[in-house]
Amino acid sequence: MLPIFASRELPGAAGAVPIALLCAAVAVAAVVWAVSTLRSGRRGTAGGDELFWNTFTASVLLLPAVLIPAIMFPPLGLAVALLAACSAPAAVAALPRVAEVRRRTRAGRALPALVFAHRELLVHWSRYELEPERQIDFPAMSDVRAPATADLIRALGEAERLGATDGAGTPGGAEYARAVLRLQNCLARAESAAGVPAGQRLGVPGSLRTVSQR
Repeated sequence: MLPIFASRELPGAAGAVPIALLCAAVAVAAVVWAVSTLRSGRRGTAGGDELFWNTFTASVLLLPAVLIPAIMFPPLGLAVALLAACSAPAAVAALPRVAEVRRRTRAGRALPALVFAHRELLVHWSRYELEPERQIDFPAMSDVRAPATADLIRALGEAERLGATDGAGTPGGAEYARAVLRLQNCLARAESAAGVPAGQRLGVPGSLRTVSQR
């Protein structure tokens, strides 16, 4: 009788496996979502309503994901529950690394725009050094005794130094971004101090404006 009983139970267990696998995927996703939401709440990046509804939604997904396989075949339900429980500490350990990878990816995407903005600023500044008309009209742009021009020259050197390393993708891209932004600000102040008409100033390069919005 026991072999016959076992043979009758096996098809039910086998039939529950695909559903259990689907429920396990949903359970793990719900746990990871809940952990991510709770971490966002602790960092203050998620509002109270967002924190509540995200956690509530994760709970609504998690409970059926565990109960359905438990009703169909209790051992599978237990396995899904254990998998969901184990995924919580794994998510806690993995999420900071995932956030760091995303941060580096965003920085990598912003780098070409920074390099292009840097070049725009260099080309615009070089016109005061290379074009005779601008040398005559705005001599202060080449006079390092002028405080604004002295600041501009220092900003040029700093951006060039950081761009030589960070432009190759090494750590410190945030410093390069700040240096390019400082160069833009120093160039604007130097042009203003030298009396350059607004229509002849560079303003904010489009590529730099795109980076600042990220």
